[in-house]
Amino acid sequence: MSTVEDLVKFADVLAGVNSLFIAPASKAIGIGVEAVKEFAGVYPPQPSRTRAKSFNTYVRGVGQYPRSAFMEAPVAGGYKVKKKFTGNIRYTSQHLGEKFETKVVPSADKVEGMVRNNASYSGHVLGWHSDDPKQAPYHAESGWHSADEDIEKVSPVLEKAMNEAIGEVLRKLAA
Repeated sequence: MSTVEDLVKFADVLAGVNSLFIAPASKAIGIGVEAVKEFAGVYPPQPSRTRAKSFNTYVRGVGQYPRSAFMEAPVAGGYKVKKKFTGNIRYTSQHLGEKFETKVVPSADKVEGMVRNNASYSGHVLGWHSDDPKQAPYHAESGWHSADEDIEKVSPVLEKAMNEAIGEVLRKLAA
């Protein structure tokens, strides 16, 4: 075989790389979006109930409790909920940690991954530092990590998955 024929054959192999890469890249992106979902869905510890001028009676993931529901205790936030109390709970939480959706969309020349939270307030709690929706400073100060931090935290997982995908494609090309 001549050098020109070898180059033509090599060019034909390279032309098919996209089709070889879609399945392993989809798997890698799927691993990445699931890692973001898992990390983002963890509620931070409840901050001190006395950090503001008034006593904070909101319980993350549940809603607003009456003041009579709390007693001092050596737990996160400094107070725990009594077993019996007077008053009613206003269930206002949309269960942010349970509202995540992930999606992987492969096409002929790329693979896109998406993590979305359907709680109406999710952008204010889990948003970005510089893009919209922006995370409210209050939520950052009270322990919630931003979308930027979520992606930074899981980037080693995504990088490992992508390296495995590239290795798989190279093994197919070498075969």
